[in-house]
Amino acid sequence: VVRTMMGCPYWTVSDDAGFTWQAPEPLRQFDGGPVFQQPLSPCPMYCVDQGEYFFLFHNHDGHFEEWTPQDTSWHRRPIYVAHGQFRPGAHQPVWFAEPVFFMDNTGNKIGYGRGRTDLAMYDSVTIRNGMPVLWYPERKFFLLGKKMPMDWLAEMVVRKVGSV
Repeated sequence: VVRTMMGCPYWTVSDDAGFTWQAPEPLRQFDGGPVFQQPLSPCPMYCVDQGEYFFLFHNHDGHFEEWTPQDTSWHRRPIYVAHGQFRPGAHQPVWFAEPVFFMDNTGNKIGYGRGRTDLAMYDSVTIRNGMPVLWYPERKFFLLGKKMPMDWLAEMVVRKVGSV
């Protein structure tokens, strides 16, 4: 998954360990489904088990509250999560459940100058006792860890290939 200035993330795959890549395409919830919206901001996707993923994104194209896509210090919130699963034979290899609101800071500013409100996902994931833990910087001042229980992700049902 690649962040872009197009108002949505793109995806691509390589069949030869990264020597060549397929033409990038907008990331969709599923083949032919809605395109995920995302401003110019990190939108990571993590593999947390065999064929199981979660995707973090802002769920808007940069037009958020009074902000525009150019206001990258202000519109990088809130955060949504979508559970993803590998779909063999599908055009887009990972399909996603409906996005779920994950977190926000309601735009409260902290820090020097004008302060910061962003929840940009410059993050990482570790697995502890079989449970994914998301590590992220809260407005780039605090490092926080949040458990991502697998049963919680499983509640976000991903459609099957061929379902309507």
